[in-house]
Amino acid sequence: MRSVQWPARVLGLLMGAVVTMAATAHALPIQGSAAQTLFSGVGLARVFTDIIRKETLLGTTGDIPGSRPKMEAQVIGLMGAFPVNEDLTLAAAVPYVRTEARDSSGASSEASGIGEAVFLARYSPDVFKRLGPSTRLQFGPAAGVKVPTGADNIGSGSYDFIWDLPFQYIHKKAGIYAGPAGQLNGSNSGVRQGHVVGVNLSAEYLALSSEKARSEFYVMLELNGGVAGRSRHFNQAITDSGGNSLFAAPGIQYFLMDRFTFEISYQLPLWENLNGTQLSQDRKIRAGAYALF
Repeated sequence: MRSVQWPARVLGLLMGAVVTMAATAHALPIQGSAAQTLFSGVGLARVFTDIIRKETLLGTTGDIPGSRPKMEAQVIGLMGAFPVNEDLTLAAAVPYVRTEARDSSGASSEASGIGEAVFLARYSPDVFKRLGPSTRLQFGPAAGVKVPTGADNIGSGSYDFIWDLPFQYIHKKAGIYAGPAGQLNGSNSGVRQGHVVGVNLSAEYLALSSEKARSEFYVMLELNGGVAGRSRHFNQAITDSGGNSLFAAPGIQYFLMDRFTFEISYQLPLWENLNGTQLSQDRKIRAGAYALF
């Protein structure tokens, strides 16, 4: 899901990590806001890094006087998921964020520090989990909050409510994932970022496997789309905010010994319709690893 302001994008990345995985590995979305898996009863520790670049200015025609604005963000995320029982999992995540920006006048700015933490609870009831020896259907609704643990120049500085309703269907070597999700934002100093609703879709396929090495190699393609409302300043709509977008993200995942996973994904825009004049996300690269316990 794409928000037009990068702190909300970082939140989406974290939501994509603060969930758990079953001992029987199967690839799941890397970029999606509710990625990783639906299964409870297993703990998870994860680290990832993201590189986000925005340098295409939408909503303008012709040349722009002065320097062309741009923004780059590097994120290192740490998270853990802890099973309460077979159905309920609690998770927490916190990022370290570094940004570099340049406006149309050529003035540059940098910011870095601890970002905003996410706390999430996921309930995956023991229904429809196994439809046959090689078929599985999962449903795992989740809800949580983002808290302003970082400085305002690193995040929104508001308390926000997050939710997702992911489904996953697996049959033999192939799997399909669908995860509607959203974010209801609070206010900070009179500013409220636009609420976000989106969906994450993914198709995956087991390309290679080795019983001797206890390893599996998956290829996948994700579609991440979303609608962001306009941000508001003391209840007045901000013109250059909000919009619609759709991204594609091919990726690969490598599972080793039913416990360790390594992954990488490259996200690029397919379509964007942003309100006013805004920087568009040109690309995002995510690489990470996680371990089950």
